Amino acid sequence: DVTTIPSLRDLAVDVAKRIPNHVEEEVEAGRKALYDTWAHTSPGKDDQPDMKIPSGNSDQAGFLTFAGVPVIDFKMMNATRNLYPLYHSLFETPFVNEHLYDKPDFAMHSNIGRYWAELARTLADSPVLPLNVTRMASEIAGYAIDLKKALDEIPENPNLIEAKQQTVLLGKAADKFLNHSQRFAQHAHHVEKAKHQKKLRGVNERIMMTERCFVNPRGAPDSPANRHVLYAVSDKNKYAGRTMPTVYDAIDEYNETADKKKAGRKVAEQISIIYHSVHCAINTLKHFF
Repeated sequence: DVTTIPSLRDLAVDVAKRIPNHVEEEVEAGRKALYDTWAHTSPGKDDQPDMKIPSGNSDQAGFLTFAGVPVIDFKMMNATRNLYPLYHSLFETPFVNEHLYDKPDFAMHSNIGRYWAELARTLADSPVLPLNVTRMASEIAGYAIDLKKALDEIPENPNLIEAKQQTVLLGKAADKFLNHSQRFAQHAHHVEKAKHQKKLRGVNERIMMTERCFVNPRGAPDSPANRHVLYAVSDKNKYAGRTMPTVYDAIDEYNETADKKKAGRKVAEQISIIYHSVHCAINTLKHFF
């Protein structure tokens, strides 16, 4: 099971394909790589296993939600239940793990350890940081479409006109971001092949700056520690990861309050913050062209 943000999904998949599977039952079933087991037990969209956004209770949440540092959380799980019966009990001993749960010879521990090491090696050794800004841009374009659908489901009200206008602008900006990210990816590929160190450093700096474009220094309303505008903790559920939580929390507030004018203005404001973040990302990438 992997939870991460879109820009790290391709790295998570590529590394899993390199790790040989040490679980005998999986190998006998024809799933020879760690990726094969992952794809079999957690099918997702776009020919990739399912990868959700990190939740608010994960240890690394602060790095993402406050500092805007891309994070990834991964673990081996029982496909039929979230927790195994002896979890955090006195009976959870090394002997039980080795001979009942994690056989042979701590195979799952071996899988996850090798996966962690290969992730670290890839991040350290790759000339260009393996953060896929094109996938990020593509996902944001999808978020804009989903947001438009969510607003269209609300009964017509003049207090939502501005929010809907902001959503249209966000969709156009997301498409522009996608276009620039694709051109940037081609440029990064050429720079990597040429092994031009100064230009490589510039490429990597822009990748990191693009990620930080989505950090709002003011933070979310009533929650200054939640600064990531795309992936943060929702006021409604502290344990679940949510996309654009400040926007959807504002929509929930709009639906629940009697003061539609004030609430509608808040929805528009939160969408505009993401719109400006996307424009920051566009300007960060387009300097190459």
